[in-house]
Amino acid sequence: MAFPQSIPINFVFIGLLLALFVFLSFFLSFFLSFFLSFFHFYNLFAYLLSKISFFLFSLLLPIQSFFLSFFLSFFLSLSFLFLLYIICSFILSSFQLFLLIFFIFFYFFFHHFFSFFHSLSLSFLSCFSLHVTEPMFIAFAAVGAPFIADLSSYRSTRPLTSGPVTIHLRSADSSSVSIIATLLPLIGALSSSYAWSIARAENSLLDL
Repeated sequence: MAFPQSIPINFVFIGLLLALFVFLSFFLSFFLSFFLSFFHFYNLFAYLLSKISFFLFSLLLPIQSFFLSFFLSFFLSLSFLFLLYIICSFILSSFQLFLLIFFIFFYFFFHHFFSFFHSLSLSFLSCFSLHVTEPMFIAFAAVGAPFIADLSSYRSTRPLTSGPVTIHLRSADSSSVSIIATLLPLIGALSSSYAWSIARAENSLLDL
């Protein structure tokens, strides 16, 4: 069946629009700040321009932080999952590997997204996403860990042929998968506490 040609074209068009929007927002903020340097601060015209540029920059900063956090977290999660697939492809079955990769991508993507968005944009939305939504994903990881561990009870054999020798690889037992799945909420809790300490340090620096 032929792949529809409209889907990649639409994705490329949307990506170009997002890149153009981010570039124009950065260019507008840079142009206004550069234009204000030629005027005296106490000038009324420069004062009005500074207020307008500050208003535009405050509107564009969360949008820039959102898209930048999205792309950074997406590519970091993909690179981590590629290494995980190489390591676990000979141990787990196809169904278990798919669920484990989907679970880890879902968790790490949102964790990196909330951390990057909080670091780039110190706003109420970023603080809410970091301190409220992040513990929800940690709880979700703790609930999903036994589910992933139970999947290993369905053992399967896959032949690995190398020349005249055929090796039957069995899937990992429940203890190994349980250890891998249980480490995820622990890593998330440590990352959340580290991000919380960074947020406290930033708030203390802002109070100085």
